[in-house]
Amino acid sequence: MNNGACDIENSIITKVCVIAFSNFSLSVDGSKYRIAKSLVDAGYDVTVLAIKDAKTKSREIIDGIKVSRIDGKNRPIKFLKFLFSALKQKPDIYHSFDLKTLPLAYFVSRINRSKLIYDSRELYVESMRDKELPKVYKRIMTSVERFLIKRVDGIIVVSDARADILVQRYGIKRPTVIFNCAPYKEYRRTTIIRDLLNIKDDKRIVLYQGIISRGRGLENLVSAARYLDDAVVVLIGDGNLKGELIRKVKEEDLEEKVKFIDAVPYEELLDYTMSADLGVHPIQNTCLNHYYCAPNKLFEYLMAGLPVAISNFPDMRRIVENEGVGETFDPEDPKDIARVINNILNDEEKYNIMSGNALKIAKERYNWEMESRKMLEVYERARTAKT
Repeated sequence: MNNGACDIENSIITKVCVIAFSNFSLSVDGSKYRIAKSLVDAGYDVTVLAIKDAKTKSREIIDGIKVSRIDGKNRPIKFLKFLFSALKQKPDIYHSFDLKTLPLAYFVSRINRSKLIYDSRELYVESMRDKELPKVYKRIMTSVERFLIKRVDGIIVVSDARADILVQRYGIKRPTVIFNCAPYKEYRRTTIIRDLLNIKDDKRIVLYQGIISRGRGLENLVSAARYLDDAVVVLIGDGNLKGELIRKVKEEDLEEKVKFIDAVPYEELLDYTMSADLGVHPIQNTCLNHYYCAPNKLFEYLMAGLPVAISNFPDMRRIVENEGVGETFDPEDPKDIARVINNILNDEEKYNIMSGNALKIAKERYNWEMESRKMLEVYERARTAKT
């Protein structure tokens, strides 16, 4: 499929090596897959270097994307294998996902005299993790990013606020903002969730889809379910918080108000989304990376025609309010979460306007076909720039 940008000349095959410290599974790495697939469709020869785990193959080809996964008994060995594999590729362009891959990508790009695209998915040193990053590590990585970011051939970020932060912090030219949107899918109402969970027709479905982990406000969302009018909260996904939430639901006698569905294959997810009535994302301000997020689930909700109730954070608020597709709440207050959800669901005229707006902007603007054009332009500039 042509993504709206010109294919590279047939006589010129540009080789790309994507470096991803993940297993490159479609259920987790949808954004990485979309980028690699768009490059393949535009005529690039793409190899993804990823990490081997028990669920993935060492080598495979996915929709024209060559995937090579690196195995190793410990981190130093795995890193060395990654390094040698990346050097061996000798591509025209390396694509570095996130700061943790950037030093390696920069090193091999200098050795092979290749171009380098820095894909800054998150504010790495300010992101919430299972363990807080040591301050000395944060300072080192900030210094590394400051040095390397001025030496790459293109920078991609996923939100306007994050672009502004990098400009202010490092004095660089503004990066290209490419929203983490799904490929456009024509709206088709389904009843998958309702049928699967046996939810009655007089109950509205409030959907959260994504990783079920701390910092995403899901404990407060479960608590908010108690205050909802004729609505059921459904969480689709897996994560280390899921067991605790299931226990919370049982202990607080909320089994009829909160239900769970295991993670579904990414290619099927939108069919589930299109069976809900409202999309919710109560992410908490636990770190700057959360505060300045514009998550893919927001755009998936819009493509499914769902009004959204979402945390009152800058990038999400800008989209929701400017486009008239939902309302924001205080993610720390379960009653406020419930208030906003009830406000939308109980006002039929408002609901229909928001739903119509969501479908319109998803088709005209917030879809991967539109966003991939900007990504291919970044590549074309890097490919044709003089070394």
